[in-house]
Amino acid sequence: MATEAIAKRSLSHEASGLSSLSERHHSLHAVMQSVSGWSVPLRYSTVEDELSVLANGVGLGDLSHLPCAELKGARAGEFVAQLLGLKDQPEFGRVVTGEYEGAKLECCRISTGTWLLMAWGEATDDVLFQIGRRAQNDTQAAPMIPVTSGQAFLRLAGPKSSSVLRKVTAFDFDAPGFQVGSCASTKVAGVRGVLIRRVGGFDLLVNREFGEYVWEELLLAGRGEGIQPCGVEACMRIANG
Repeated sequence: MATEAIAKRSLSHEASGLSSLSERHHSLHAVMQSVSGWSVPLRYSTVEDELSVLANGVGLGDLSHLPCAELKGARAGEFVAQLLGLKDQPEFGRVVTGEYEGAKLECCRISTGTWLLMAWGEATDDVLFQIGRRAQNDTQAAPMIPVTSGQAFLRLAGPKSSSVLRKVTAFDFDAPGFQVGSCASTKVAGVRGVLIRRVGGFDLLVNREFGEYVWEELLLAGRGEGIQPCGVEACMRIANG
């Protein structure tokens, strides 16, 4: 039982408890709360004020507590298709969604043989553990590698989010093919990461060590648009699309 408990922690959240932006949140006097073992910024002002920012301007949030994992290997795409009940492997550059044991899953192919898996909803730790065990039991499938603790998950949202992002990337996210639900491996503020287009904004996942730097660069780029930090309560109400 002890061995399985250790494996469960490793395969699921792999949580450090603190995002790379923890000190920044405290310096901004965010209201913090423990969520699945992580200390997350619920809000910086009021939820109503932050929802107004996201609806009318641009806000930046830290969602680094959300469970993520990578699937690697030649059969990773096939495994993803089976996991989500799809007939064919998802196309490159598209986020596909499905449900597994009550949790919403999103998968996107970020490079040849590498898939990013994101879990949303309740009991996501247990769901990732189950998926990890399923991948281990499939001798032909690639292993699932938890990456939650090793990355920063940022959400840039609001009608002015495109104006801010345009200042820190050369990537053409206005291209006709990069619609809501598209993803790409690209550089933002000079840092390689995964960019996902959402309804009314973008999600950006970068290596943990660059999280604070990219956060600060986005705030600097958005100063003219009145960008404001927004907590998890407001950011999680924005539809993923």
